[in-house]
Amino acid sequence: MHTVELLKQACATAQELGYQLRYDKLDGLGGACTVRGQKLLFIDLEQSPADQLELVLAAIAQDAADAKLTMPPALDTLIKRRAA
Repeated sequence: MHTVELLKQACATAQELGYQLRYDKLDGLGGACTVRGQKLLFIDLEQSPADQLELVLAAIAQDAADAKLTMPPALDTLIKRRAA
């Protein structure tokens, strides 16, 4: 599957996990945090889709183990590989 499609699926999954996605130019920074109980995921628009995907996968991997969430098979495989 194409990286951009995986990124879209990963972003949708992050939103299902309760993340609000924020897109901005962040000088290569980004990641997940919680502010006043709200889960935020900052995604750097200047990064490549592959780098953005890695950032979103990292956030999902933190929460996916605790959540009972059904993910698309390709995304599930990437997260399991990341955990190994």
